[in-house]
Amino acid sequence: MAATHKREHEFRLYPKFYTNIESAIKRGMENNPQWKLTLATGGDASIAMKWWMSGQTLDDFFAYHNFEKVDGVWQKSKKNTLFDMNDV
Repeated sequence: MAATHKREHEFRLYPKFYTNIESAIKRGMENNPQWKLTLATGGDASIAMKWWMSGQTLDDFFAYHNFEKVDGVWQKSKKNTLFDMNDV
């Protein structure tokens, strides 16, 4: 896989590649609602493309959520942050 700056350069040269890849990701997420990517993005292909272009892992890009597999199905929950504490 190419580095982020390389992908950005390629998409500037060939803009249809970006739209075609985004379309393929969207179709994939529609056909596979069990994917971790589908759950993380809520099925939004533009967010999925931003994640892919970032070069980060899903867990790093969506740092405010926890993902775990329960009985073969991905579950998403919001991480507790300092601001979510009710004990203060």
